Amino acid sequence: MSNIELLLCTANKEWAVVLSIPLSEVRRLSLRPLKWLTFVAFAICGAEGHLCVNRLGEHANYNATSTDPLAKEYYYFNQGQYHLVDHSTLNDRITSSTKTPRCSGFRKDLMARDGDCCTISELQPIVVMQPILFRPPRITCTLSK
Repeated sequence: MSNIELLLCTANKEWAVVLSIPLSEVRRLSLRPLKWLTFVAFAICGAEGHLCVNRLGEHANYNATSTDPLAKEYYYFNQGQYHLVDHSTLNDRITSSTKTPRCSGFRKDLMARDGDCCTISELQPIVVMQPILFRPPRITCTLSK
């Protein structure tokens, strides 16, 4: 299975692979793979740009469908300065799924503070939802001889 590689020009004027993804995944994720790759390149580097099929700047055909043949490498020519995503920024944060004392009383504290009005418009709610209790219908049977 072949991969498609997305390359970006570094500050040293060298091309670096910023994404390598299986061709089957690209075709599965989008009907217009090159438009999708352009979006992904923008998400990675934070700068608008265009895809090219070579280092000389020959533009890629954005209207190519997922069934059209695709090159193995695409070069992203960004317009303006880029800022690559720092994948290690979230390493300091830990997300816990256990309830904390602060979290468990949040709704109660919020309702005590704001009541049932909208904090933005300060309007009272038009509809107040009440729990509906289901009572099964009464069935009577008569036995005949």
